[in-house]
Amino acid sequence: MLFLFISLEGYGQILSKKILSVSNTPIQIDTVSIYKTGFRIYCDETLISENEFSLDPVHAFIILKTNLNCDSLTVQYERMPVNFNTALYHKSSELIISDTVTEFDPYIYSVSSSNPADDLFGSSKLNKQGSISRGSTVGNAQSLSLQSTLNLQLDGQIGPNLYMKGSISDDNVPFQPEGNTQKLQEFDQVYMNVYNDDFAVIGGDFWLYKPTGYFLNYTKRTQGISLEAYHSISPVLQQGTGTHKISGAFSKGKFSRNIIQGVEGNQGPYKLKGAENETYIVVLAGTEKVFIDGKQLTRGQEFDYVIDYNTAEITFTANQLITKDKRIIVEFQYSDLNYARSLFAYNAEFKTEKSHTWINIYSEQDAKNQTIQQNLTDDKKFILSEAGDSLLAAYSNSIDNIGFFDSRILYSLIDSVGYDSVLVFSVNADSAFYQATFMYVGPGNGDYIFDRYTANGKVYKWVMPISGNSQGDYAPIQLLIAPQKKQMYSVGTSYKFNEHFQSSVEASLSKFDKNTFSDLHNEDDKGYAVKWKGKSYHPVGEKWSISSSADFEFTDRNFQPVQWFRDVEFDRDWNVRNQPFTGNQYLSSAGIKFAGKNTGDIGYNFENFTWGNDYTGFRNNLDINLRKNGFSCLADASYLTSEGLEKTSYVRHNSVISQNIKFLKFSFEDIHEWNEKISEGTDFLSPVSYRFYDWKVAMGTSDSTLNKFAVYYRERYDWFSDSSSLIQSTRAQNIGVETDLSKNSQIMEGNCFGYNFL
Repeated sequence: MLFLFISLEGYGQILSKKILSVSNTPIQIDTVSIYKTGFRIYCDETLISENEFSLDPVHAFIILKTNLNCDSLTVQYERMPVNFNTALYHKSSELIISDTVTEFDPYIYSVSSSNPADDLFGSSKLNKQGSISRGSTVGNAQSLSLQSTLNLQLDGQIGPNLYMKGSISDDNVPFQPEGNTQKLQEFDQVYMNVYNDDFAVIGGDFWLYKPTGYFLNYTKRTQGISLEAYHSISPVLQQGTGTHKISGAFSKGKFSRNIIQGVEGNQGPYKLKGAENETYIVVLAGTEKVFIDGKQLTRGQEFDYVIDYNTAEITFTANQLITKDKRIIVEFQYSDLNYARSLFAYNAEFKTEKSHTWINIYSEQDAKNQTIQQNLTDDKKFILSEAGDSLLAAYSNSIDNIGFFDSRILYSLIDSVGYDSVLVFSVNADSAFYQATFMYVGPGNGDYIFDRYTANGKVYKWVMPISGNSQGDYAPIQLLIAPQKKQMYSVGTSYKFNEHFQSSVEASLSKFDKNTFSDLHNEDDKGYAVKWKGKSYHPVGEKWSISSSADFEFTDRNFQPVQWFRDVEFDRDWNVRNQPFTGNQYLSSAGIKFAGKNTGDIGYNFENFTWGNDYTGFRNNLDINLRKNGFSCLADASYLTSEGLEKTSYVRHNSVISQNIKFLKFSFEDIHEWNEKISEGTDFLSPVSYRFYDWKVAMGTSDSTLNKFAVYYRERYDWFSDSSSLIQSTRAQNIGVETDLSKNSQIMEGNCFGYNFL
């Protein structure tokens, strides 16, 4: 049995009675508030009507409206338990000490006419601008919806030696900016930076850029927090400064590098792919770097290219005419929604007058228990744990019982001719419970074929094996994506021994775990690398100088960089692009340069590159940069020979010679490449061997004029391999006009017109 006891405590209403003197002024009845109901007043023994007096029950007094013929008044009333005539408060306002002389109401904000720019936050040094909007949408085919947009920018001083800058933007429907302008307007982001001379705190959406050093290279869009601190250091002999930066965030993207083969006359769009050859990806806005022939391009319709981030397609403008001979490289980050990815980075620098030391730590890992697009059951996790680094073998059955939905492609699971678990397309609500994704596995490797399209997608059909041999090319399987971890540690230092010589050295350790679910194949996860570099400078007289340099680089066969850290065309310079070479890499060089005070410089460099037992190459480089009295000569030439799986002879040069005569400029340009490859053990030229020569003459306005105009004539010759020699195959001629109208700052227009003869 359950007993409930309730105790009620209340205030008892006690009838009070007082005798008061008659007066024409307000007559105070009591010191507390009284009830209006039940109030009685008698003149002697005669009850006075309510029309002859007025009662204020809160302040407990009456005012007589008429003259009464009696010596005293008798009142009967009931007292209230609370005196509403007294101010009640938890803390006395007398305890508040104001820091201003002028009293003001802290709950009311008004703009003074004498100072309309008075700051809402108490300081006139914080600049604010932005907008907020509300909208609604309604239609005959949709319900009422509300939209909200916020855009706020802050910048200025918020305290003594304390500053802030930030941006807050929010949209109900987040979307990426369009990639058709040079500058991007970021949407749906929060960024705040509070800083002074000693520290900085950054929170929200921010970028992480490459730190000091050679091997560790990255550009990341992140969401988290970053702390920076600056201080002075006092070593034994020199004074200096120290900088520390710690960042913890969620990484928004995954790095990919695409080498695109240009198509003659096709400006695009060219489709970008992910690091695992994913085709349907979303590129993170502003992360792309686009190169043509080793030169980085500028985004924008009036510049070199535009990009659609949502469809991962890039299109080149008329300023960059695409041919089959263009070398296109695109580096970018794209959204990878298989796992939540976290990032940690620590960077430290210590600088003195002669030394510079840096320490970098980087770690980026997938949270293997926080999947986004994948649904990893225990069976699928076991498959990944047994796959090790053989990720292409991590396949799982994709059949899933989800129940009936009339808006999806569903199948019934039946037995057919001795085969069980056969998927048959169905729209029957009593049996169509199974959903499956089909992967192309090649002819004869699957039991399903593509049947037809429906309004909801593709339909696949089972075909019966013949003599135990499969007859289809699709299978209801899916490739499991494994969580990964990338880490890198690097430490380096440079020292200036005197005004003529300085040296630097850096060591780096990488760890790349392709599958954190598995402990198999971990012996190749770690790799290391070392780089040393020395420079010297010696003046010769008053007008000339000689400088020399030497460097050595070693990378272990298992060393895995976070992003590409070498020159963008390093693999092409050494003729190793798309080659399956393996082993440790050794790169060394030595060079000398002669420079004149007002005439330019000439430099020579000798290099060696060894890649395991598969490749050994030697390269000679010559660079010329001369200018005098309107004459200019820019030229670079190289000669590469290599041994290994291929024997290579690679000669190329590029030159631009021009002369300014008053307001006219005459120029000559040419590019020549002769690349012969012979496979090991044969005397035949590789099919990829080639040769071309491209030259151009032009006449136009000089560089000093704002509005530029030029006419040119250009020819190109190509030779291709017939397995024994290079034979000329094509010749192209081109006549064109180039204009650039920039004299008026309000108008910037550039055009290029050309006509080809093939």
